Amino acid sequence: MKLTNPELIVKRSYKEVYKDGDKIVKIFEKDHPKSAVFNEALNTVRVEEAGLDIPKLDEVTQIDEKWALVIECQAGETLETVMEKDPDNLEKYLPYFDAVLLENHGALTWSTDLNAAYMKMESVEFYAQLLYQAKMLGGPKPLSEEQVQRLYEIRRKFGMKGKHPADLCPNAKAGKPSCHSCGGNCSCGTVSSTAANDAALIAEITKKVLASLS
Repeated sequence: MKLTNPELIVKRSYKEVYKDGDKIVKIFEKDHPKSAVFNEALNTVRVEEAGLDIPKLDEVTQIDEKWALVIECQAGETLETVMEKDPDNLEKYLPYFDAVLLENHGALTWSTDLNAAYMKMESVEFYAQLLYQAKMLGGPKPLSEEQVQRLYEIRRKFGMKGKHPADLCPNAKAGKPSCHSCGGNCSCGTVSSTAANDAALIAEITKKVLASLS
């Protein structure tokens, strides 16, 4: 493959990213591991197949004997670019996140209170561990929509606060304060025995999986 009208938009020590017509071309240095290139391609496709609206991977190829990923170009600015242009008002963008990875400073989480923020940090660290171990076993497998909805329901029955997935709360659908913001005082914030059993089962399975991998 040859670039026809390349415009350099990102340069890193191990890659260069160009806009070439209606495509984004990410070219990796020759010493960058081939496995890392194909792993990034695989992860991108898995996110596509999960139904998220992301630029789709068109091709894995070589340019000047360097591995490259060819991705469709979507018009518009990224949230990162918008925030860089408005550095004095970063707080107004915080509702879009509840966890970030800071350069040179590690992870940072926040939520409705200190305990909720702490639990989000636990979730981030647990996810990082699971992702690492899943990659060792051949790569993570996306949950089905039915499985995701079941996890949302367990979260809702436990009255866990946060904007995701507040729209699942019956009160919110009826135009009332949802159990994710009312402090668990609404009727749907009650923990059922089914939810408790589900949570215990998930915890027990998780412990056994981690024990078998350690």
